[in-house]
Amino acid sequence: VVALGRALARGLAHVHARGVLHRDLKPANVLFDAQGAPKLVDFGVAAVAGADRLTRTGDLVGTPRYLAPEVLGEGARSAD
Repeated sequence: VVALGRALARGLAHVHARGVLHRDLKPANVLFDAQGAPKLVDFGVAAVAGADRLTRTGDLVGTPRYLAPEVLGEGARSAD
């Protein structure tokens, strides 16, 4: 599990260093190659630094089930 987390973190760091934010990271968007290495997929709602913004402040982007509770609305918050 730790190795999987590290591999995904390296993948995210790789795209973040190039100005790309995935914005919908969830189990369904991680596939495995023939050697079992995880690959991040589905950059359909990704944001690219310097690109024209397609979303407005307050727009909900991503899969609600995997969003931080505080993104979902007033009064919602992460568990203590």
